[in-house]
Amino acid sequence: MWLQKWSPDFKPEEDLPIVPAWVLLPRLPFHMHDWHYVKQLLSSVRTPLALDAATIGRTRPSMAKIRVEVDLLKTLPQSVFVGQEYEDSPLKGYTQKLEYEGVPKYFKHCRKIGHYIINCRVLEKKKLKIYKKKRKRNKIKVVRIFSKSENKKGARLMKVAMENLQSCQVWKSAKNNNMKNSNRKKSAATSNIKGVRSKKVIHRLKKLININNSQYVAIFEPFVSNDKLEGYRKFLDFQHCCSNNIGQIWYFWNSYNTTTVTAISEQHITIHFQNIFGKDIYIFAVYAKGKSKDRRDLWHSFELDSMVIDTPWCVGGDFNIIMDPNKKLGGQPHRMYRSLEFQTCISNCGLIDMGYNGSNYTWCNNRRSGKKIWKRLDRIFVNDLWDQLFQRTSVSHLARTSSDHRPLLMKNLSATHQYISYFRFLNCWVNIEGFLDIVRESWSTEVSGNPIWILQSKLKALSKRLSQWSRKEIGDINDAVINWEDKL
Repeated sequence: MWLQKWSPDFKPEEDLPIVPAWVLLPRLPFHMHDWHYVKQLLSSVRTPLALDAATIGRTRPSMAKIRVEVDLLKTLPQSVFVGQEYEDSPLKGYTQKLEYEGVPKYFKHCRKIGHYIINCRVLEKKKLKIYKKKRKRNKIKVVRIFSKSENKKGARLMKVAMENLQSCQVWKSAKNNNMKNSNRKKSAATSNIKGVRSKKVIHRLKKLININNSQYVAIFEPFVSNDKLEGYRKFLDFQHCCSNNIGQIWYFWNSYNTTTVTAISEQHITIHFQNIFGKDIYIFAVYAKGKSKDRRDLWHSFELDSMVIDTPWCVGGDFNIIMDPNKKLGGQPHRMYRSLEFQTCISNCGLIDMGYNGSNYTWCNNRRSGKKIWKRLDRIFVNDLWDQLFQRTSVSHLARTSSDHRPLLMKNLSATHQYISYFRFLNCWVNIEGFLDIVRESWSTEVSGNPIWILQSKLKALSKRLSQWSRKEIGDINDAVINWEDKL
């Protein structure tokens, strides 16, 4: 129970947004672990209440912890400035990082503690009504679908009734009915290539597909008529392909299972793959528009889809907006209000940025050095179910050639039937020459961080070195035991 002073705007059906929470001050100087200092330090957050027992007793010098009232309707500060300010001299001090513990979930729409937008039943009913109205207005859509068995003359335009989410079915050809998808590796690529007319561009794309064994490829802004899509499908050697209604998104894929194109719009294509490692997955190929008002329909459709999709889900492509100012280099400073709608949508949908390997930026305006701008406009997001299905997922930013965007390559490896090998120390190692040298070299490696992290890092590096050394010098100890038993 939380008691608070009564106010005229009090409503019994709503939960109060003012709640107590713990604020952690990592690496705060030990002499500042005092109520007087900490109270002044956290006055910008809200009203400090009390210190925890370890801070009062000064038994935890690495961090201070204090109970503070926080307002869930406001953004919690992530840092505060600690120092002194003088009129005739610059500021002297440092930035203190703030961490929060025990902050409950709070959704502004229904004013209830305990959930966010993705779990709100009140908003879910409201959005489903809006979604049904939109589906009634858009019962008929023009969708361009091709299969591998069709030739250039057979490529046709099909009108598909989209009265429910499963708008059209794309089935595998009859000759592939008995094939099994035994490969546990999956690779996908997205690329904004600014035209596929160039032989250099299309041959490089085919080479990347062959090297990485890509099963799904999305191309944005091909600058080629949709009538030629079937020819490019044959050249890239894919089984199926489709495009959106304005021809700015091309999607190619190989699949020996049932595949459904569930949605096609000006800004994205949604494809439903069934029975991928025993699960149904959704892949969204996104090419967002340049203006924020035009992107709102895309963000809204993502939030609606997140309410009905309960399977692994991947969203990737060119979003035409950055997440934060650190993803831009050059030009005018980025204004955060432009990214708020995008950030809110990703958070509400429960999507996770997969990170990347390679360059920090995926787009460049290709101007001369004084006016050159770099941005990370292309990203790949997944939900937690995708992360569970593919426990090894990596995203790489590849080199640019003729386009102003870098291609993105995502590699997935299913965790099905994987064997986990644990490290086991063998007592016989201590009697073998070279053992102490390996231990000495591994333990002398410089590692930065707190003592526990240093110990963990050195033990992990040592176990890896010993395993490699044992396989090289001794071999498989289990096979040796079996051989000696046979001799006896």
